[in-house]
Amino acid sequence: MLTWFKVSSLLLIAVCTATPRSIDAADPLHVRIDQIIDASRTGPAAPLTTDEEFARRVYLDLTGMIPSADQARQFFEDDSQHKRARLIDELLSTEQYVRHMANMLGLTLMERRVTTAEWTDYLTSSVRNNKPWNQIAADLFGADGIDQKTVGPTGFIVSRTAEPHLLTRDIGRIFFGLDLQCAQCHDHPLIDDYFQADYYGIFAFVNRTYLFQPDKKKPPIIAEKADGDADFKSVFTSEEGETRPRLPGELEITEPVFKTGEEYAVPPDKTKPNLLPIPKYSRRNQLKEFTLKGDNHAFRRNIVNRLWAMMLGRGIVHPLDLHHADNPPSHPELLNLLAAEFAEMNFDIKSFLRQIALTNTYQRSVLLPNEQIAEIKSTAPLLTRLETELAVQKKIQAERDSLFQKAYDEWFEPNKKLTKLNEEIRAAKAIINSKQKPTAEKLTNANQTFKELTTERVSLQQVVEDRAKKLAPLSKKNDEQNLIVSAIHKRIEAIKALDEYRLKFEQLSNKRSDQLSVKEKEAFNAAYDLLTQYWSEQFQIGIVEPMTPEQLTWSVLQATGAIDRQRTVSTVAIDKKSPFKPEDFKDPSKIKSRSKAIEDDVYTKLLPNEKTFISLFGHGAAQPQTDFFATAEQALFFANGNELRSLLTPAGGNLTDRLLKKTTNELLANELYISVFTRRPTKDEVADVAAYLKPRDKDRTAAIQELVWALLTSSEFRFQH
Repeated sequence: MLTWFKVSSLLLIAVCTATPRSIDAADPLHVRIDQIIDASRTGPAAPLTTDEEFARRVYLDLTGMIPSADQARQFFEDDSQHKRARLIDELLSTEQYVRHMANMLGLTLMERRVTTAEWTDYLTSSVRNNKPWNQIAADLFGADGIDQKTVGPTGFIVSRTAEPHLLTRDIGRIFFGLDLQCAQCHDHPLIDDYFQADYYGIFAFVNRTYLFQPDKKKPPIIAEKADGDADFKSVFTSEEGETRPRLPGELEITEPVFKTGEEYAVPPDKTKPNLLPIPKYSRRNQLKEFTLKGDNHAFRRNIVNRLWAMMLGRGIVHPLDLHHADNPPSHPELLNLLAAEFAEMNFDIKSFLRQIALTNTYQRSVLLPNEQIAEIKSTAPLLTRLETELAVQKKIQAERDSLFQKAYDEWFEPNKKLTKLNEEIRAAKAIINSKQKPTAEKLTNANQTFKELTTERVSLQQVVEDRAKKLAPLSKKNDEQNLIVSAIHKRIEAIKALDEYRLKFEQLSNKRSDQLSVKEKEAFNAAYDLLTQYWSEQFQIGIVEPMTPEQLTWSVLQATGAIDRQRTVSTVAIDKKSPFKPEDFKDPSKIKSRSKAIEDDVYTKLLPNEKTFISLFGHGAAQPQTDFFATAEQALFFANGNELRSLLTPAGGNLTDRLLKKTTNELLANELYISVFTRRPTKDEVADVAAYLKPRDKDRTAAIQELVWALLTSSEFRFQH
């Protein structure tokens, strides 16, 4: 049954501080995002990116690769006022966006588990058609694979072999932002908000699910049994419980009751092993419907937090799957706004990403000039305001605790009685269904007890559910207030530390660099790093993050000119196979179709390169894919790998070939830096290129290859920034 003392702070309806009054609901979402971030700033914000930085960042985030040199130059030379917005819209309309976003969703949902072509096709078509996120989630939970059209989305459950505990953990993490794995056997030992009852509330949706595959040559079908309870017992306290399906922060769902033997629309038949049993009532279908409805707060907040992290490099709640009161959002009011607006825009991923990309917050540089840090004022006034606010919120917290406790006490006693009643019903049912054939008298008594207790349970359960409905809004408000107090506490702690770093930085920056001791320089650098880390967590400066293996693959191919070279080859092959007639050039639909055919062929021919990069730079299957790591194998690949060396061999207009044709070192340096770094070189970098090439004129090809290699293996290329 629903245990309110175990719900606690799962409902992370986060409102740490009031949304700034200047925010107007009529403003575009990207404007309101910036207003919230700016209103909560402590200290300076980094300036906006240059056009060069912006182009590289937005291409990587929306298409999964850096721009070509021609694309970069075209953007740099555009002097129109709205060119950034126009570029965002252009990129979101490309096939590269479709493939990249499908890949990012695949990484989130599957974490590099083995997938099928049907799964990939499903995600790709979903992104291409801009299918709403709630519909995608509903597809994954509801698809059964009976119809060939639904085989693709079954991949989420099939790849996990329909194992209910694995599904429970991944559904909690990926769709609700709650890693409840440690609550499977007991209440979470470290997170006060995660309880065993919460784990089994999700478990109850999928514990009747199994794979049905009478024909091993065909994909399995996702089937479901009509029975299977979600009972649990703590290995620490031996406390027992049971629950019907329940989403995080919601009431248990009310389910129909069928007489024994009437639970199936198509009952199982031992004589017909190929017959698919179909229950009259499906718990998994309830999960599908709840997801499609999309009004669960945890579901909404989780997805916007993940999309935000994809674009900004960090979640508003971070780590992404640990939403709880002791890990509050950095900007609670922003998370609420994004969750509400995403639902309002019908869970439209493309439109949501567009709004994020348009913000100044997204477009901030990763560098904060030292003079800006030195101008930071004391945070004492802000601390005073926050401490005053904390006192007010604690008073509200005490009032809400009192109201909640009163309603909880009214609910607790009938629920306790109901729990005991359910235990007696289970005991009677066990006798009735026993394979050891109880005596006639014992069986009669058990049947009578079962009938009487079941009748009593109907009325008692109604009392419990009525009181639970009164308790629910009080619980939500109580959880909401707990999170507010927790978030203010966290902010006060962070700002006190920030002030300490600021004072240290200010003290040391008054000395000349040559006057600083080694320890003082270390302290100076540590203070700077801690300041910038705090500001990056507050989204006041951009965040440096590693490329995914897929982004690295396609960026290397783009930088070296392999994509352009393959495009030329594919164009010739397709034109030869299906020549374009003169009248075809006047038909936009045919031109678009031909262009897509060429790009599809380019992608298909170059796709095998991904496997190498994934094997070197990707994490193992069924693991989070975001952490950065470096290995000797990665270094050896860039130093000696035949794949990379072959890309540097001058041929067919690739980068090395183009550089060899440049008539001056300045032109060569410009082409090199724009192609690899999406920026123009500085004067010093032009001079360095010239100095390197001058003594190597007799082996200019090898020297240019080394220059390209050096840039490709640099940190500037490897990371998003």
